[in-house]
Amino acid sequence: MNYQPKNIVLSDVKLPKFPIPEVFPQLPDEVYQLRLAKVLDLMKKSDLDVIIIYADREHFANFNYIIGFEPRFEEGLAVLHSDGKCRLFLGNECFPMHKTARIPVSAQLYPTISLPSQPDSVKEPLDELLKAAGISSESKVGVVGWKLLAEDQFCIPTFIYQAIAKIVAPETIRNVTHLFIAPGYGIRVTNTEDEIAYYEHGATLASNSVWNAINSKWLGERELDIANKFAVYGQPLSCHPTIAAAENTKKGLISANVYRAKYGDPVTNSLGMRGGLSVRNGYLVDGVNSVPEAAKEFADNICLTYFKAVVAWVENMKIGVTGGEIFDLVNSIIPKEKFGWVLNPGHLISDEEWLSSPFAPGCTDKIVSGMLIQMDIIPSIDGYISPNCEDGFCIADEALQQKLKEKYPEVYERMIMRRDYMRNELNIDVPDEVLPMSNLASWYAPYYFNLNLAYTVQK
Repeated sequence: MNYQPKNIVLSDVKLPKFPIPEVFPQLPDEVYQLRLAKVLDLMKKSDLDVIIIYADREHFANFNYIIGFEPRFEEGLAVLHSDGKCRLFLGNECFPMHKTARIPVSAQLYPTISLPSQPDSVKEPLDELLKAAGISSESKVGVVGWKLLAEDQFCIPTFIYQAIAKIVAPETIRNVTHLFIAPGYGIRVTNTEDEIAYYEHGATLASNSVWNAINSKWLGERELDIANKFAVYGQPLSCHPTIAAAENTKKGLISANVYRAKYGDPVTNSLGMRGGLSVRNGYLVDGVNSVPEAAKEFADNICLTYFKAVVAWVENMKIGVTGGEIFDLVNSIIPKEKFGWVLNPGHLISDEEWLSSPFAPGCTDKIVSGMLIQMDIIPSIDGYISPNCEDGFCIADEALQQKLKEKYPEVYERMIMRRDYMRNELNIDVPDEVLPMSNLASWYAPYYFNLNLAYTVQK
């Protein structure tokens, strides 16, 4: 890839103030009909008679993609046949939710997947119930869990696998999760205009919550008090929220605590909702007076290199570019051996915060229209908070953008306003196919008490 990294400076910029949604777009029935058709077509091409989709509270998204809801604090199974017939297996408290399914289903109460010690009114073993759901010894069965494992490895509870294996030969059961989430061809890695509008709502609310926390008083406040600024509007989170200061920033994904923030503390601030995660790490200083040496070194050296990689990532996020090319580009600017980043420098997003990722060495999977992609470069250098301005972006060709503009003009307008801000205020050459999902997209101020001082490309 022929790209010359840009020079980065700290400059006074306008704050990224954009509207939050007044309308929560809902997915129409046509979306679920299209999804079902895609799955049935894949089953035919993969020579599958039945797929069994597993769900639990954290790993629900493949189930939800087809069914339109997910089990809450219980497990669930969707047994989908190649003719479109579907039987749900639900626990005591989630069983009534089958009435909200977005495709035609029948439902089987199966209390074993309820919480421990709850009443078990169904005495038939699971294998007999699966037979009643239409699985026979001749069925060609695929299992959808949530990990990209080999076809003979499964990320479902053993008792469920054993029940399936009592009906069909174990060696014929296949893990087909890749059909849903493999970054190069999974059916969930691209989105329609309806899905983009739905996920933009969550991404916008998440970024707005992070903005609320950034603008809190902080000094003398407990982490708990800052976290209380998050506004989630009763919607599910896609990952664990984080507010941490000082030594707590070194402890990973811990919950907010009673520590009271002090001037000079490093802080981390993140919230994820369906459609996107926003993160902003920095120091509680004003950038002018009494800046601790660690904060100055963080801003003047570490973050300048980091943001150079962020800009390169954005400017090269183009349709047809491979994940391997993006990985190599980022690594050439901010080498992982020196800067300590260990995850992929980006990944796909959806209902879950991390769907899968094409950004790996040598990966030939290409960026395509309809992808929702998270910028996720996270250096880790001893003695400093990790610089992080993580946000999500939509990749959309001209045709998809036109559909989005016609059907969801307010969503499209927010995205264009954000892109214009990145181009005109931060001087980033954002490709035409890139639509920012977050109200904070690429705005990064390292000093929490001087938010106008942010990183930009030097003109």
